[in-house]
Amino acid sequence: MLLLSEWEKRADVLRPKFSSKVTSQVKHDAWRQIAHALNGQFPSVRRDVPELQKKWQNMNSKMKEEASRYRKESVKTGMKYSFKIIVLMDCTVYTTYEYSLSQFNK
Repeated sequence: MLLLSEWEKRADVLRPKFSSKVTSQVKHDAWRQIAHALNGQFPSVRRDVPELQKKWQNMNSKMKEEASRYRKESVKTGMKYSFKIIVLMDCTVYTTYEYSLSQFNK
């Protein structure tokens, strides 16, 4: 997941809301850097900034759906074991945590 890796390198710019230090131009520049890094790794597939932002949104949506599905299943079945999940929500990346399903039942 090169996109995730590159995003994490720039999370301090991409994660926070806009402010006097984090402007839309600064965020766009970070996305341009990500595009440059990905295009350098995979020169046969050129991606521009809007495509990468859409890909990022899709990844977030899928992870939210997965987290919701696991939570719903744990409630139905009362599973007691732990599993690992990466949660990507609202363009916020949380590192991989080990969750016991009882935490999702709260």
